Amino acid sequence: MCPNFMFTWQSSLLFVVVGVALGSQGAGGALLALPIFLVVMELPMELAVPATTAVVGLAALSGAWEAWSAKRMDLSVLGRVAAPAVVVSALGAWITHRIPAAVLHWSFLAVVVFAAVRSLQSRHEERTDSPPGADPVRFPVAGAETGVLMGLFGVGGGILAMPALVRRGGLSASVAMGASFGAMALSAASSLAVRIPSGTFRWTIVVPALIAVLLGMEIGGWVSGRLSGRLQEKTLGVMLMAVAVSLVVHSL
Repeated sequence: MCPNFMFTWQSSLLFVVVGVALGSQGAGGALLALPIFLVVMELPMELAVPATTAVVGLAALSGAWEAWSAKRMDLSVLGRVAAPAVVVSALGAWITHRIPAAVLHWSFLAVVVFAAVRSLQSRHEERTDSPPGADPVRFPVAGAETGVLMGLFGVGGGILAMPALVRRGGLSASVAMGASFGAMALSAASSLAVRIPSGTFRWTIVVPALIAVLLGMEIGGWVSGRLSGRLQEKTLGVMLMAVAVSLVVHSL
C-alpha cells in the first residue's frame, strides 16, 4: 500500500476492468466499482461510497464530454433525465447515514444480482430513431433510478436506465449512453455536495482508482468497436454475478 495514496496492484487492475466496462458498455459498468473498495481494499461503507461516487462521477463526466464532442449528446434528453437524478441523488446521500451499513450492503447485492440477470437476458436492441410509441415518461423515471443508486451507493443507474431509454424511451443506444453519463456526472456532484461536509471523502482513495478507470475507458472504447453488443452485455452479466458472489463471501 502506498504511504500517500490508498491502492493495491489488485485494486488498480480491477479498476482498469471497470473502465473497460464503462468505455464499452456505458454507465452499467459503474456497478463494478463499489465492490472493489469494499472487498479488495476492505474499506468501510462510509468511506467506500463517497470514493465510488467521485470515481464514477468523474469517469462519467469524461464519457459525457466525449459524447458531446461526438455530437451524441441531446441536451433536451439530458435535462429530463438529469433533473430528477440530481434531486434524488442528494436525498439519497442525505439519508444514507441513517441506514445501517448491513442494510446498504445487502440492498446493493440485490441490485447487482438484478443487473447481472438483466444483462444476461438482454437482447441488445438498438434503435436508430424515436418511434411514435416512445414513452417520454421513461426519461424522468430513468433519472430517478440513476439518482437513487448514485445517492445510496455512488454507482449511478446506467444498467437500469440505459435499457429503459433505448427500449421504451425510443432513443438510440449512443444518445442514451451520453444522457446516462451526463446524468451520472451531475448526480455524483449533487451527492458529493452532501457527503463532503461529513468528512468521509478522501482524495487519497479516489485519485489512484480514477487514473486506472480512465485508462480502462480508453481500452473500452477500442473494445466496443470490435465485439458485438450482445457479447459485451453477456460478459458484463458474468462479471456482475462474480461480484455478487464476492460480496456474499465477504459478508460471511
